[in-house]
Amino acid sequence: MYSADLLSFFLPSVLHPVFGNITTNIYSNFSGNISENTMFIGYTVIFLSLFAAYRLKGNKHVKFWLIAALSFSLISLGPLLHVNGKTSFTEFNTTVPLPYLVLYYVIPFLDNCRTTGRFFVIASLSFAVLVGYGTTELLKSNRINKKVSAIVITGLIIFECLAVPVSLSPVDEPSFYKEISQDKDNYALLEIPATKDYLAGSTIIYYQTIHGKPVVGNWAARYPSTARDFELKTPVVRELTYLQPFTDDILDQDINEVGTSILNYYNISYIVLHTNYMNDGDIDFIEKLIQKTLNTERKTYEKDSLIVYHVKKEPLKSFMILKDGWNQLEHISGKPARWISDNATILIHSDSVRNVTLNVQAFSFYSPRTLEIYNNEDLQGRQAITTDFSSMSVPISLKKGDNLILLHVPEGSESPSEIPELNSKDDNRELSIAVQKIQLT
Repeated sequence: MYSADLLSFFLPSVLHPVFGNITTNIYSNFSGNISENTMFIGYTVIFLSLFAAYRLKGNKHVKFWLIAALSFSLISLGPLLHVNGKTSFTEFNTTVPLPYLVLYYVIPFLDNCRTTGRFFVIASLSFAVLVGYGTTELLKSNRINKKVSAIVITGLIIFECLAVPVSLSPVDEPSFYKEISQDKDNYALLEIPATKDYLAGSTIIYYQTIHGKPVVGNWAARYPSTARDFELKTPVVRELTYLQPFTDDILDQDINEVGTSILNYYNISYIVLHTNYMNDGDIDFIEKLIQKTLNTERKTYEKDSLIVYHVKKEPLKSFMILKDGWNQLEHISGKPARWISDNATILIHSDSVRNVTLNVQAFSFYSPRTLEIYNNEDLQGRQAITTDFSSMSVPISLKKGDNLILLHVPEGSESPSEIPELNSKDDNRELSIAVQKIQLT
């Protein structure tokens, strides 16, 4: 959690042309970045706000804005006091808890706030109103020149908040994105390492405004816990996105045979490597992975630090993909496994009409359960699954194209945290059956 540092209220920004070089070393101790840890509003603003509070202490509007300014300034300091980047003081490592610590646990959604320093925006608004009151009171005096005073106050505020030269980021338009922006076909791009690297992800979102095509992955300020399921569960996409070797998952299929078909199925036409966000080892690894497993054509845009692979179109082969209801991959007895709760689905894309046998290895959580397998809503088989590994084989008829297989547990699921003898009070997952291997024969 990024909190405002107490010193940041009194130190000019690192972008200040006069004081920036002096404050840079101090700001480097603060949490967050320059946009989130700069709280300085200037001594002129502070003086005029205090002047307004003193001269108009009976004014209810001034009281309101003063309370708002102080309250949101205090909240912006976060759950613990930060001074010069430190949260513990004295030889006893004493911490100073602040009101936000209570609000964090009492008010819903505040536990999702990672940057309490942003609350100072409301404090800044309040100080601006107080400055208006303070300036008005000051200019009522007949002993000062009102025009000169207004110019001096304005000049002091501008000087204290000055950021010159303005810090800018270069904006480029890679030629590859310009090329595909002219392409009227609709297809998706798999950008690497958009999901693993925040800066790469945010830059690629900007590039999307150039080409206008869908993109796999990327970043958002907030997203639901299931937002990464497609990347984490889809073979080939998972390995390319997370720069990892092909994972032994519960689906028994040769990824070298079906990798291109999976990308074609999801209409992913280009794999784009952003080499300026990758080290040589990652680039070498991912290029070998692509060249070994996918039918692609390589292009290099050295000026733009891009390596682009065009995924060639080919007739879709049969493949399987995990869909909804699957827990994260884990290893049980040294083998990959995934738990389900009540229901889980598998997409089987078949290149022809055919009869196959669906083989499943599974075991039940804590007590025996029944596993039912449906093919496009038609019950294909039912079997009791014990707490030891069981094998289940079900004949199914596949149509050409997509077939949705449903694994259903009528008895439902249980949470380990609700079973005292398991001593797993922190495991709140709803578990019914673990599946270790799914195979078509």
